[in-house]
Amino acid sequence: MSPGMTMERIYEVLKAQILTGTLAAGRRLDPARLAPELHASTTPVRDALQRLVGERLVETWPHEGFHVPILTEPSLRDLYAWNLDVARLILGTRRMPLIDPPPGRQIDGGAADLTAGFFLRIGLLSANFEHRHAIAGINDRLATARRIEPELFADHDSELAALDAALAARDRPTLQRELIRYHRRRIVAVPAITARLRPDS
Repeated sequence: MSPGMTMERIYEVLKAQILTGTLAAGRRLDPARLAPELHASTTPVRDALQRLVGERLVETWPHEGFHVPILTEPSLRDLYAWNLDVARLILGTRRMPLIDPPPGRQIDGGAADLTAGFFLRIGLLSANFEHRHAIAGINDRLATARRIEPELFADHDSELAALDAALAARDRPTLQRELIRYHRRRIVAVPAITARLRPDS
């Protein structure tokens, strides 16, 4: 296997483990320790971690190496607000074309995947690649929080189904209104979500 293919494989494995919470928030990611588990040398592991740093799914701490980020209350509020901002920006475009999205990255088929799929479909309403790229990045960074949401919102599935129905009908006013409500509920719930994501919880 070529070095590039090895790095890509390691990147995909580590990314999936971060998005599912298998690699917990705050965990130190030591390339020398990860390499034997991933059946690779330290160089492609370090390269994969650097790529994940670029996607803000891994952080480097001074004198402490690589770590899985810990979502703080301010950072999670900002992510939810940014997600709403990008979605509303896309919905503000004049046309809402009918586009069938390609299959998205499936991590575990749970709430995070379903929610990511919905926002991916919003992203595909825009002809601007940067909008879609922003949505994909936000999806990844919100994945762990979205896994917690069904524990806090009993109507999570029906809420998402209603959003999907409004999107399918191209009902822009309803979609705008329900997206604001959806994000406001989550911003209010940020303390409860981050409490469940803390490494010691």
